[in-house]
Amino acid sequence: MKRLSRVSFLFILMLIMVIMSMYRFNPVHAQMNIEEISSSEQKAVKKVIENLVEAIRTYDPDQYIALFHKKSPIYVLHYSDLKETFRILSSYDLVYEIENIRFIQKKDEDVTVEVDIIVKSHNSEEYTDRRNTFQYILKSEENQYKIYDMSVKSIEALGQKDQSNTILAKKRLYYADGSLAYEGVMENGKPHGRGIRYYKDGKIMYEGTFKDGKISGTGIFYDASGKKVYEGEVENGRPSGHGNSYYPNGRIFYSGYWKDGVFDGRGKIYYENGKVMYMGEFVEGRATGQGKAYYDNGIIQYEGEMKDDYSHGKGIEYYKNGQIMYEGEFANGVPHGEGTKYDEEGKIIFKGQWEKGEPVQPEK
Repeated sequence: MKRLSRVSFLFILMLIMVIMSMYRFNPVHAQMNIEEISSSEQKAVKKVIENLVEAIRTYDPDQYIALFHKKSPIYVLHYSDLKETFRILSSYDLVYEIENIRFIQKKDEDVTVEVDIIVKSHNSEEYTDRRNTFQYILKSEENQYKIYDMSVKSIEALGQKDQSNTILAKKRLYYADGSLAYEGVMENGKPHGRGIRYYKDGKIMYEGTFKDGKISGTGIFYDASGKKVYEGEVENGRPSGHGNSYYPNGRIFYSGYWKDGVFDGRGKIYYENGKVMYMGEFVEGRATGQGKAYYDNGIIQYEGEMKDDYSHGKGIEYYKNGQIMYEGEFANGVPHGEGTKYDEEGKIIFKGQWEKGEPVQPEK
């Protein structure tokens, strides 16, 4: 049997891995050079925070949303979340008081501040008095500061029934140019838990679980055009465990077990028409061990031992009509050793020894 047809998916997946290594997380907000923040800038930033609290206090959703930068990932990707957050915050009879504003750093036109807000609930049974500490990143838009990002730093005396933090708890990391790189759960400054990794143009690169800053657990990889290329278990940024890879048309290319980004263990390769091309054992990305190969019409092509994608060892090869073509020993995809060749009607053509695909005629 000829070597198994291998399409370009492995190249696509390898390209994804290269992209992942190129776009390492760059938590730019943790390593900025602090510049002097002028008194006028401090005054402008304080005004934005005061307007934010006032919008919540007066139940003004338009004023609340207008305070966010239009290129903010919160505004662009989570406009509905902003409205839901406002609805939750406004659903309680609360008193908001800005306790403290700390100016943390500035780089170019970006200003980072931490804000302590005291929230009192008038003894509501559904809400607990507390101190919320938020981090805000503000960017200039039309000569006015707008909120580009926000996250919760800490919450004191948070009641179990309080739900206002469920949306704001998401953390974000950015590329050096300011585009969103990651959004999700973080621990010790690294992605840890469920999250989403983005290409620089905003398309999703990966969504799933992370561990200590690395893609590990279960998730989905996408190519730069947004098409799914892999879904399943991953470890250290590579498919490992059980998972499916996909053709550009969305059909499954391979389904089975992986190790370090290649097929390893039991699995199936499919044609683009959805029919099985090969099913069996793989070692380091190649069909090795017992397996079965099929024509694209679903008729079996070969069953037996494989090595490095070739029929190798004992096996049976078939014609497209299902009749046996050859039964016996193979080496590197061709008859080699003891075996019998048949025509398409089942009549024996040759029975005996074969060498490199050719019958060995007995000496007279």
